[in-house]
Amino acid sequence: MASHTNEKGQIIYKDTEEDIGIARSQGDIPTNEKHGVMQNIKEKVKDGVQSVAEGMGKLADNITNNPEHDHLSPKVHVMKE
Repeated sequence: MASHTNEKGQIIYKDTEEDIGIARSQGDIPTNEKHGVMQNIKEKVKDGVQSVAEGMGKLADNITNNPEHDHLSPKVHVMKE
């Protein structure tokens, strides 16, 4: 089986029957490490959604010249699924 590394750093392999594929990581990632990564992603998404909601409220204020639009963009609460 021949292999080489592509421009993205992925290992590309080719067997004798001309099948081509990209090698995937075979190492086990500890569960606590996976949980930490997922938690970090969830927090970043939550912060991003909150920023968008606040921006929409500010946009409504700018369009109508009325700073009383808090009810149009209530705080967004991201729930775990």
